[in-house]
Amino acid sequence: MNLYSNIFKIADEQPNKTALIYFKLPITYRRLSEKIKHYASSLYNMGLRPGDIVVLSLPTTPESIAITYALNIIGVISCHVDVRFTAEQVLNIIKRTKSKLLFIMDFNIKSIARITKRLDVEHIIVLRGDEIFPKNVTVWHTILDYINGRNFHFRSDKRFIYWTNISNVQQPRENIYYEWPSDSTQIIFQTSGTTGNAKCALFSAENINNPTPYFNNLINNHTLSDKILCLIPIFALYSFQASIHTPLSLGNTVDIVPIWKAKNFIRIIQRHKPQHVFSVPSNWDSITNKKNAKTDFSFLKTVIIAGDILKPVFEREINNYLKTHGHKYNIRKAYGMTETAGMVATTPDNDENKYKLGFSGRITAGHHVQICDDEICVLTSTKALGYYNDPEATANLLRQHDDGLVWLHTGDLGHLDEQGNLYVDGRIKRMIVRHDGTKIFPVEIENALTQHPQILDCAVVGIPDKNHPQSFLPAAFVTVTDSSVNTHEIRKYAQKTLPVHLQPSKIQIVKEFPLTKMNKTDYNKLSELI
Repeated sequence: MNLYSNIFKIADEQPNKTALIYFKLPITYRRLSEKIKHYASSLYNMGLRPGDIVVLSLPTTPESIAITYALNIIGVISCHVDVRFTAEQVLNIIKRTKSKLLFIMDFNIKSIARITKRLDVEHIIVLRGDEIFPKNVTVWHTILDYINGRNFHFRSDKRFIYWTNISNVQQPRENIYYEWPSDSTQIIFQTSGTTGNAKCALFSAENINNPTPYFNNLINNHTLSDKILCLIPIFALYSFQASIHTPLSLGNTVDIVPIWKAKNFIRIIQRHKPQHVFSVPSNWDSITNKKNAKTDFSFLKTVIIAGDILKPVFEREINNYLKTHGHKYNIRKAYGMTETAGMVATTPDNDENKYKLGFSGRITAGHHVQICDDEICVLTSTKALGYYNDPEATANLLRQHDDGLVWLHTGDLGHLDEQGNLYVDGRIKRMIVRHDGTKIFPVEIENALTQHPQILDCAVVGIPDKNHPQSFLPAAFVTVTDSSVNTHEIRKYAQKTLPVHLQPSKIQIVKEFPLTKMNKTDYNKLSELI
């Protein structure tokens, strides 16, 4: 089993169908498959062989997508890292995986050049942002190379080479298609690292391909003529699996937006008019902007939100906004994580009687969930094979239970109701344990305080209990609608709405929450504000 077969099959059956749209430029399935095959030859001619690992620090572009599948053809493992990682982070991943090549974008040349003396790779392949555009655009890019001093790095270190110089001159080769052993690692994604250092999670083609048949259950009224808007970058497994690989494997069109600003999220959807969009909660912060008051979402079939806990108050606000702007359904919330390579639970599409505010939905086909000491554990064929060269972390992630089966321990706290609906209560590392052993789930306090009409959002962290050095107490950070709200008023509201053991020991008003690179609330940085 491999990653590219279904794309090639569609290219044979419907060669002229649009696979990708990039800055309004359509790329057919025939053109995409030809590009993948050609790139596979180019990479093979560079000396890559089965079992090698290549690090890709790239945004979502037709080139990065084609290179990923091309590496898969020749048996090379692609290791995706965040383009916003520092040079030191990239260096550590290359050392850890012993990668032979590094792919970067031209805007990262200077930062990578600072570590080249310690970088043990054969080549540093540079992609330009204009790879598929007309030649006159490339001419201007060459001028920018000169102005920005990029040519100096190419002269001083011959390992730097532009991808166009490689891919344009290689001749196609035959007999380079590698037969992957079953359950072998074919692709690597980094965990977000929000609670520690990022880890290299390993996946087989089976892990990535298995959710594809259940795509119809995830989105509403799916047809193969639908367009999926790809906003989340390719280096996030959530994006690669849900908004790139699965749609392309089924024959849909993927509309790529590689770079955009959060404040323009609503306008981007309006401009591209997709049928389905995958997003994270913070993407929807701009719905309160008056410029978005007259938007129309009647063209949308599915809005999927995943990647972080969505507070009930904000969930209600998004649903109300969409319904008053032409969207027929509630949002589809989805729960999963990098290591599950798929959506463990999703909310119903259009059955109002089954939709419950605050829940993560029913367990999806192919997944089994049990709660072990408050932790969500998952049994699924999509679970990661483990972490690269990290047996201790792998043993903590994948554990054999009394039933003899290996379950994935998510690190998330949760519970199931009588109907089998899943509720995510937060991260184990965010759970606050008082001196008397009482467990406090921050989401309980956050949900209560955001009911206050002048509180926009709330984030709770644990702080040391001065009277009990080994224990912690909750502290609440809030954003508010206007400066008239003060901590004294919020304290009185908390006393009315929360039991004594959930009372925040400290309340602090902030302008905004710090975010991680994946647009999740950065609780570590919040803790530093205490």
